[in-house]
Amino acid sequence: MKIGIDFRTVLSGKRTGVELYAINLLKHLLKIDQRNEYIFFNSARRDRSKLIAELGREIGFINNPRAKVVDLRISDLWLEISWRIFGWPKIDKLMGGVDVVFVPNVMMAPVSRGVKKVTTFHDLNFELFPKFFTLKSRLWFWLIRPRREALNSDRLIAVSDSTKRDLEEIYKIPNNKTKVVYNGVDKGFFDLEPQAKLDEVRGKHNLPAKFILYLGTLEPRKNLITLIEAFHKLQGGVDPQIKLVLAGGKGWYYDEIFKKVEELNLNDRVIFTGRFAEEDKRALYQLATVFVFPSWYEGFGLPALEAMASGAPVIVANNSSLPEVVGSAGLTFEAHDSGQLAVKIESVMGNAELRERMTREGRGRARNFTWDVSARATLAILEE
Repeated sequence: MKIGIDFRTVLSGKRTGVELYAINLLKHLLKIDQRNEYIFFNSARRDRSKLIAELGREIGFINNPRAKVVDLRISDLWLEISWRIFGWPKIDKLMGGVDVVFVPNVMMAPVSRGVKKVTTFHDLNFELFPKFFTLKSRLWFWLIRPRREALNSDRLIAVSDSTKRDLEEIYKIPNNKTKVVYNGVDKGFFDLEPQAKLDEVRGKHNLPAKFILYLGTLEPRKNLITLIEAFHKLQGGVDPQIKLVLAGGKGWYYDEIFKKVEELNLNDRVIFTGRFAEEDKRALYQLATVFVFPSWYEGFGLPALEAMASGAPVIVANNSSLPEVVGSAGLTFEAHDSGQLAVKIESVMGNAELRERMTREGRGRARNFTWDVSARATLAILEE
């Protein structure tokens, strides 16, 4: 069987949740599948051959006799406009003919009659929280029409039960059309970093002995205002040397985050690291006293899983997929309630026994989520 992979999402150059999902899933898919052929599709006006080669080595499709890349030098925008208006050219034809097309993140990808399509939906936050998106992003979703892609796919993969419910409630997708396949966590997060690496990362970002950590994009959906307000309420209640570390690149509408820090006179107690190198993430999680993920909505919430695997006690907002991922190993709070979050943070930071229990149970919980299991479940759907 020939499996076509719409590779465009992976070639964004970013390493946020969706890209990490696609890279890790495809890497394990190629490892476990020794019988099918894979065609990786990309289209872009600019030359991405260097990035394709780098990712190809990481994922395993370079020098793989069962895999090849179709790299078209045409504008993505031209393709998308043509697809929206005419439904042409069919993506399977551009790949040279395949039996099934796998789209790891919802994008327009029309297929010929008789060719099956499987699309992964990570979340429907653009439907539930349009105010959190820029005009450009909203226009993008208008262009690609996610609802139509969901209806036109033969099978949908949801990365959580929460996302599956959203597909059923918002798009009226039949229950048996969507299968839940959880994200995995890289096994490396379970390994303890040597002290030299911990010291290097601590020094590079001027991290204190104890700190509260958030890792992710700086954007409104991540609810960092509530976290900052909770941290402000902790003053006097915990060690004044403790700081809040907000690690991650700027997304959109992030000005309010910096304004809130200034407004509450927290400039000397909040550290913004900027985008964090993948090779330093494990050390960052291991150095944290507690990890907080306060999002208004997450399709899965991979950083919370990575933090648990690394041994950090985890506190998440009690919404969407987050309680589903952390289970009883983490603490939860109402996303709008900064006072409740402050109490939860203080309870963890002031109780070594609780931290040890959360570390032990969090690492145990995280071992239930593996990319090998995700890849096998995805392959079964593709071969179905």
